[in-house]
Amino acid sequence: MKERKQLFWLLLAFTVFSLFFINKAYHIDDPFTITVAKAVGEHFIRVPQSYQGNLVLMNEVCDNPLFLGYYYAPIIKLLSDKEIWLHLFYLPFSLLAIISMYALARRFIGRGIFPVLCLCVSPVFAVMSQNIMLDIPLLAFFLGGAAAFIYGVDKDDKRLLFLSAILAGLAILTKYSGLLVLFPMAVYAFLAGKRHYCLYLLIPLALLCLWCLHNWIFYHRIYFLVGILMKGPGFSLAALAIRKFAVLSFLSGASLCTIFLIPFLLHTKINRLLFILSLPAALFPFLIRVPPGTKFFAKDIFFNGYSGAEKSILALLFVSSCFIILLIFKAGMAYIFKRSSDKDNLFLFLWFVCVLVFTVVVQFIAARFVLLLYPAMFLLISKELELNAALGKKLLFFPVFIAAVISLFLAIGDCQLAGAYRDFASTLRQKLPPGAEIYFCPASFDTNLCYGYAYYLQKYYPQANGQDLQARLDNTGELIYIKPAGDFLSPVFYEKCPDYPRGGVYSKKLIGSFFYDGHVFLHNRKLRVGFYSHDWGLLPFYISFKKLPLEEFQVWKITKSRQG
Repeated sequence: MKERKQLFWLLLAFTVFSLFFINKAYHIDDPFTITVAKAVGEHFIRVPQSYQGNLVLMNEVCDNPLFLGYYYAPIIKLLSDKEIWLHLFYLPFSLLAIISMYALARRFIGRGIFPVLCLCVSPVFAVMSQNIMLDIPLLAFFLGGAAAFIYGVDKDDKRLLFLSAILAGLAILTKYSGLLVLFPMAVYAFLAGKRHYCLYLLIPLALLCLWCLHNWIFYHRIYFLVGILMKGPGFSLAALAIRKFAVLSFLSGASLCTIFLIPFLLHTKINRLLFILSLPAALFPFLIRVPPGTKFFAKDIFFNGYSGAEKSILALLFVSSCFIILLIFKAGMAYIFKRSSDKDNLFLFLWFVCVLVFTVVVQFIAARFVLLLYPAMFLLISKELELNAALGKKLLFFPVFIAAVISLFLAIGDCQLAGAYRDFASTLRQKLPPGAEIYFCPASFDTNLCYGYAYYLQKYYPQANGQDLQARLDNTGELIYIKPAGDFLSPVFYEKCPDYPRGGVYSKKLIGSFFYDGHVFLHNRKLRVGFYSHDWGLLPFYISFKKLPLEEFQVWKITKSRQG
């Protein structure tokens, strides 16, 4: 009863925390979710292959099904796409993930609240739960399906087993990587000696088949298979190595609790030995180099150009992650080599290894993609901590508190970065002369390059999309040219938005700049920070004691000369 009260207060606290960010601006992949939802709202059955001319929905971007689009379509129809509504209806996914994690913790360690706290205060969970991307719904359905199946098998409860199948199906229809949930579910049924319950796994597979049939009927191709085939040519040993380092960085750097819990995990000789075996991982950032001339697109994240301080931080993260991975392997190997009869440890070990292999071998790594590793990881860490008889349980909440404070700063910082693009787009006209002709580079409206910036330009300046600079100058003779000059947007964007004018026909004058700065960075090439994508850098985040530039927008006046 005490822990249920603790869960209630945790859910309440997380709800209050989320309400502070309920008006957070959209950024990164949020606009993809909105565009898909709007397309679904207008074409419910046969979603168009392209929508509004700027985002390919069902052709090139075919890695994921469209469940979240179907979820948000009626919400946008009824309530609009304002930030407050979409964030409010995203909150249930976070709460479902927390409740499901609590249920798993009660089952595997008997005490449910500590691993749940570790998940909640992880930066990746705290930050991603304030966006509207696929990651938190995937985690929620993944954990919900796994928890319902495990309890259903234990209690021979067919209702729970059916519920687990539906939740697993929703995980798959949210993101194809949701198929991973079928592996721990099947493993658990086999370990429990109830293999016949694996028949329930045919239900989520049937849902996937129905989605594939829909694709074949309306698009004459199966996008799930197209997505798999598209992955093949992109595989390389260089990519595999980078994903390995990204996992070692983000596994600890995006959870933080793992780092602070290490002193509590060194209570046995074998654990201390495993920690010593992890220490050589600290050498990777200092010793590995990419030879000159390497053409791999992300060669710079092989530690080329990282400062000594940045390499030291990566060294700490690598050691911490290696130690945690070795601890988890120790738990699994103990059962395999008959040194332990704890099937739960074997189950959690196999769950973790399955997701780890998929993450390193298949996925394009981002900090958010390690979320599926955390449930099994935190459960096994908690079981290991239970073996430390000398540990004062109250001391465990100190690492949780430190991680919570840092995660709060990171969530605020990410909110500030997202808000820069909305603020600039909404206030630009107020800072310009009345009646000024405004021109944005056409690439500014490309969602694939500009994320939230493109979304808010389309919202506040729809008439500017796709207009030709030459035609505008011929008509007006003068206009205001807006160009981002910071480090956040895709480098392809800057290639597609050259400086104007070219030649002697035009003259230009810088008439103003909009600066946004902050203390927290989750995505910045110059700082080697790649929270949302590892090709920006391997550091999960960066906190500065003094304010540094987040983004800059330059405002130019371009005039066509009389001779032109």
